[in-house]
Amino acid sequence: MLDEEESKQAYDNKIQRRSSVFTVVNDLYFYDLKMDYNYKNLTHCDFFNNNKSKLLNGINNFEEKINIKNNLLGIFYLFISVFLFSVAHLISKFLIIYFPKVENLANNFIRGVILILISHILLRKRKINMLKQLKSNNYKSIILVVRCFFGAICNITLFESFKFMRISSAFTIFCTYPIFVSILSIFILKSSFYFLDFMSYLACIIAVFLISKPVLFFPNKSNETGSDTAYGVFLSILSALLNAIGVYLNKTIAFDFDNLISTFFFGFWFILSSGLLLPFTEYSLMTLDFASFSLITLSSLIFFLGVILFVEALNVGEPIKILPVFYFGIIFSLIYNSVIFGKTTDFLDILGSFIIIFFNVLGTFNLKSSSK
Repeated sequence: MLDEEESKQAYDNKIQRRSSVFTVVNDLYFYDLKMDYNYKNLTHCDFFNNNKSKLLNGINNFEEKINIKNNLLGIFYLFISVFLFSVAHLISKFLIIYFPKVENLANNFIRGVILILISHILLRKRKINMLKQLKSNNYKSIILVVRCFFGAICNITLFESFKFMRISSAFTIFCTYPIFVSILSIFILKSSFYFLDFMSYLACIIAVFLISKPVLFFPNKSNETGSDTAYGVFLSILSALLNAIGVYLNKTIAFDFDNLISTFFFGFWFILSSGLLLPFTEYSLMTLDFASFSLITLSSLIFFLGVILFVEALNVGEPIKILPVFYFGIIFSLIYNSVIFGKTTDFLDILGSFIIIFFNVLGTFNLKSSSK
């Protein structure tokens, strides 16, 4: 009886997800998958016994097609998510430069409040019973809460690292988190890892190195003033590692919960972790004014959409295949530096950007062969 209730709850969860902000894309996508799986049902008829080899080959082809669609859709979602995150980071960078007395913890605290409010309103509007979904699987509910904890702390440590090193360097180090995900995927999830995957990650790391131009190796080419401290490097590496763990845990949850529940718990951890430390900071919330509060609110709204798409991308695609797309965030940051902050773009910037785009496009075209 319990199994039947859990199955029904899982089905209800999937139906509720279909009415999300991705309705148009997902309706077309899942309709195509439904046609594929209906074809698989032929295996239950007598015809299967007489044409076993032919049908098995057809099923394998359909499974390959589904894997390709999953990864391509995940790439699409992740690309939009990366763009939204880059805008949120741009606003955070603007706050640090022009509102230096606004605490990062204040930024994260307000962000948490906004995430919870939006998630709660949308959950009620869509008549989604969050407690019912959480009770349907206690084990995965715990994983969900832990995963959101890692995601929230990851962002807090990333923003904090901006104080102790150049923002470009901090974000560059953070963008190495797909490497940690790859390690977890290979050794724990037993994901396939091919030579092109290795070359893609290696090339992207080199490209990130060329674009960020660390002061230690390019003392005359740094686009931003300031030095990178060991503590700042530690915080940014910790942020990348925490985010990788969150990505790994997210794949375990898959489609069991509505994405709004994830953003709700992201907000919960932002509020709890920031709220406990905020009273011990120098300025707390006292330095907030209308301008800074408006920027934080805008950043939080953009971050909310980015989280929704990021979670969806990881649910749909295979992390080890789609995460290199995250490196496009470096290119977005490069554009912002040139257009908004007036930083120059040199040959190393162009070369690094070309390497990132080339290997990610090459990896996309190789999804068919690597999904076999």
